[in-house]
Amino acid sequence: MPGPLTNNLEARNHTWLKEGSLLFIDSPVGSGFSYVDDDSAYTTTVYEVADDLVATLGEVSALLKKQHYNGAALPPIFIFSESYGGKVAPVFGSKIVAAQKKGLLKDVKLGGVAIGDGAVSMVDAGLTYPDILWQTSQIDAVQWHYLTQVAAEMELAYSKGNA
Repeated sequence: MPGPLTNNLEARNHTWLKEGSLLFIDSPVGSGFSYVDDDSAYTTTVYEVADDLVATLGEVSALLKKQHYNGAALPPIFIFSESYGGKVAPVFGSKIVAAQKKGLLKDVKLGGVAIGDGAVSMVDAGLTYPDILWQTSQIDAVQWHYLTQVAAEMELAYSKGNA
């Protein structure tokens, strides 16, 4: 039941858009439909990703305040994320707070941060995948042994700081 319209393109009776605005951002740049013209603009850490999001938020909030709220206060924003966003969202939220302490993003009210199905520990996820795939008949015994070995090597590399 996504979006403000039904399959017949009629307005839904129940939509978040009656209560506020909804903005989806493909992040980090290069994922989804986002792109860059210069490879040096790609990010390599969650901190760089969060910096990009803070810059985007500054531009979007200024535009919204001017064009849609006639200079009035903006409603609070809530950051929702999933998958790799489980690493990014908390850093993004903390970067908003840090920017506000420096006098930036004055019009932004951070209402909260939520993570759904977040990939917060790739090592832990990697260690559980072989068993999950085996138990759901997605792999055979040979594949299970191979993936278990790869997961153990990944954990060892991470523990040595090589990840």
